Amino acid sequence: MNAMDHSSALTRLRAEDAVGQLRARSGAMRELGSDAGSLLLDWVDAIPHLLTAPDALAEVEADARAIYDQGIRHIIWSGMGGSVLTVQVLRALGYAGDDIMIYPLNSTDPAALNHLLRQLGAAHGIDLAQVPLDDQVIHALLKDVALYAVAMGMTSEEPIAHLEWFGALLDRADLPRSAHLRVLALPDSFLDREAQAHHLQRLSLQLDGANGTPGRMSAPGTRVFLLPVAIDLVQRGAAPGTLRNILARAWEAYDLEGALTHPSHHPFTQLAAALSDASIAGCCNLYVQVPPGWDALRWWMEQLFEESLGKGGKGVSIFADQPVLPRNVGAPGSGAVRLTITLSSEVAPNDPGTVLLQQPLLAEGDPTLRLAGLAAIMLGLQLTVALYGYLHEIRFVGQPAVEDYKARARELRLAGNPLLAIERSGATEWSNATDTLDGVTGGMDQLSLYTMASNDGQDSRARSLLSRLQTALATQPRYLDITINGIVSAIALTELEQAALYLGNAVLHIPVKLREAPAAYHSTEQSEMDGPPGVLSIRLLARRHQSILAGEFDAIFLEAQGVGTWQAMSNQGRSCMLFVGAGDLDELATNVAAILRAIAQTS
Repeated sequence: MNAMDHSSALTRLRAEDAVGQLRARSGAMRELGSDAGSLLLDWVDAIPHLLTAPDALAEVEADARAIYDQGIRHIIWSGMGGSVLTVQVLRALGYAGDDIMIYPLNSTDPAALNHLLRQLGAAHGIDLAQVPLDDQVIHALLKDVALYAVAMGMTSEEPIAHLEWFGALLDRADLPRSAHLRVLALPDSFLDREAQAHHLQRLSLQLDGANGTPGRMSAPGTRVFLLPVAIDLVQRGAAPGTLRNILARAWEAYDLEGALTHPSHHPFTQLAAALSDASIAGCCNLYVQVPPGWDALRWWMEQLFEESLGKGGKGVSIFADQPVLPRNVGAPGSGAVRLTITLSSEVAPNDPGTVLLQQPLLAEGDPTLRLAGLAAIMLGLQLTVALYGYLHEIRFVGQPAVEDYKARARELRLAGNPLLAIERSGATEWSNATDTLDGVTGGMDQLSLYTMASNDGQDSRARSLLSRLQTALATQPRYLDITINGIVSAIALTELEQAALYLGNAVLHIPVKLREAPAAYHSTEQSEMDGPPGVLSIRLLARRHQSILAGEFDAIFLEAQGVGTWQAMSNQGRSCMLFVGAGDLDELATNVAAILRAIAQTS
């Protein structure tokens, strides 16, 4: 007999017709799917509505064809969170990157923009290390480039910063903004106001012009998914109507009707029930194993689950599969579930405690069928989130904690020197300038560790930097988060990741989350600030940054986000420690890796 037959969560979902409430937008589901009086459930039946509106889908395909015919061959997709993660998934799976290359841009680090410029240079045969970036070279770089600024939140400002930077470069290159800039934003949002002020072309996110879809539910029913896919289809020479065919196949594979009539047999209702049954006080860890090269789908899942459910001390925390699972993983009250997503169309053995998600379309040779399979999985996981929210009375739309840090970052940015705010905050500082850092060898640049004493209940009496970290770790956190503010090299990132995983998995026996900010602040910060308790967050922020290669773009925005989120975490009573290094981010990451190794050796 299937373990799901004894699931108390499935029994409740069936008895209370939770899927029916969701589809009808009624009952508790209506309340949990509303934010500030606005119903945000358009994503539930977006696909069937689109299937009855072929003209709207044909318009998206026509827009993609027009981009190609205009001669655009490079698209910068500027956004944060759900506005850009879908493009990252498509890129990782081999879409959005052939005749027209789409570049996701989700950072305020000047290093990210420099990397983008170097990529464009390489694509045009221009070595930016050898050629001065004058107006003529900028024209050669940008003549076939368009920037899409995308925001599915009312207050997102990162795309505005990218828009201003790129628009000024277009002016220098004597290229018309109207031909190279597009904006996808909610009406009257910060980004929409910016577009109106500069008379830029604006496209609605939902094809019907409505605004009932949160960013993390933007795929596959909005232009965030539909336009990049349509661009890819143009490159492949697909026939008109292919976009509709993909959605029809995805809706069939998703089978919401099956979830409505037979929830016990639907994989995504089963997943919601498994998570709920295993949860402790509404909290559960989900360890996700994806096929090689599919990490971007796990990132997409992180945002979907953690932004939606990380509220009021409850939620589902997403981790890459790690060797720290409880022995009774998946059992009622274990607090953990393992999810394996497989491409195989064959039935694979299901390990105890592991939920297996199979989508045979993902193994098809036809790229359009694989897209349908991806869309079906996205739809299913959104259903899982809504059902878990229903079971634990979590409002799965809105992200109030994120709005808190956004407001703080905005204020810090306008003040002009975010790092000064650390010294004025009343934080306690530990510095290696007066700390021998026993066990840490080699040269180490000056760095300081800042923390609010109230975060973990410790007093503010001076300790060494190393012992301060050891004291925080001795509180037995539920998981260890390492957040890097900015772009770090692959070598430094690997070194830090290995040190963190060893300390967390092998020494402390807790999972580890390694995040790259500011992108992570739009995908998992809601959960870190207001979700399951017990996170210990160690954050890295460097004082030295790259200078932008062309145009004007500094690191004040990045610094404001790093300091603002640390302030917001501290204000929530979360244990958050901020390393600030005098050098660049690579040096800081290497130094912190050495400190984590030293702690592991002495623990």
